[in-house]
Amino acid sequence: MKVAYVLEEYPELSQTFVETELREVRRQGDDPHVLALRSGPQAGLVDAAFSPAYPAGGLRRVAAFAARPWVVRHGVPWPSDGRRLRGAARIAGWLPRADDADHLHAHFATEAADVAAILGRLTGTPHSFTGHSTDLFADPEALRRRLEAAAFAAVVCEYDRREVERITPGHRGRVEVVPVGLDLSALKRTTPYDPDGPVVAVGRLVEQKGFADLAAVAAGVGREVVIAGDGPQRDALERPGVRLTGAVSPAEALRFIEGASVLVAPSVVASDGSRDGIPTVLKEALALGTPVVASDAVGNPEVVEPSYGMLYPAGDRAALLEAVRGLLARADRGAMGRAGRAWAERKADVRVSVERLRGLWSPVRGEAP
Repeated sequence: MKVAYVLEEYPELSQTFVETELREVRRQGDDPHVLALRSGPQAGLVDAAFSPAYPAGGLRRVAAFAARPWVVRHGVPWPSDGRRLRGAARIAGWLPRADDADHLHAHFATEAADVAAILGRLTGTPHSFTGHSTDLFADPEALRRRLEAAAFAAVVCEYDRREVERITPGHRGRVEVVPVGLDLSALKRTTPYDPDGPVVAVGRLVEQKGFADLAAVAAGVGREVVIAGDGPQRDALERPGVRLTGAVSPAEALRFIEGASVLVAPSVVASDGSRDGIPTVLKEALALGTPVVASDAVGNPEVVEPSYGMLYPAGDRAALLEAVRGLLARADRGAMGRAGRAWAERKADVRVSVERLRGLWSPVRGEAP
């Protein structure tokens, strides 16, 4: 089965879960290709396995559009700035690839889903998309349109499914839960758990990650707090007891997680509504046998169990500090790490999530799953 993945950015440092999915789709016997509107700003830090097709430029773009001028008459309202001729010219060169594909799949309920819908409408190739959280909730009317245009939409957790149903009541789209999976064969601890290691958080330095809460209590933790990543909140996170690493590659991020005594995911819903579904780093920590502390925001309670982690009320800094100190005081953290790994093997295997996704693609194109 040929599957064309439609992405806004590829490769993209904060979306390595897409790379993991692509590799597993190929391993399970399908033929995935990437159509990406642009490269991510830190693409050099990502070990990408696929050669994306970007929009043609210059005369090639003009020629592709001239060959199919009717593209502009058949789209959904894309791009959002209304310049449909310009948008159609960008993607006209992808039509042969979309026509050759058995299925189109986009990641994120944003521009990528709109492009997949246009390509699908023009070629008759069925399309679907995976929504992750903020992208789902920013524009309810656009979400309703995207849901109804797609053969189905996948969301990554039950929290997202409930929110989709809440903000688009009565929508006629089909929504399926397909959790983000990990390559567990590659995510294995290589060093013994260090009970004296730092407290670590990993991710983009943006409001919904909640790192401002962790930085605010860092001085009271009693050991170094490392926040690995980069983003617009960097200056605000400069606090006593906090070490900011800047942008790190996926491999470096995993080394920080493996060396941690505890991984903290202090998720919040940002002031503009931005949020995660479930931070992938939580699952990565569990796969590596690192105990976790997480807020009870978004889908985190679907992942964190008392046998290997602690939840606290999102945004409550006193409760966050108490949870981190409480976990660090436990003598059974090694056993907690083993319990976390066992959960990952049961619930976070990319082989299972990709089997589920491929099973959803197959009946759409008229085959048995």
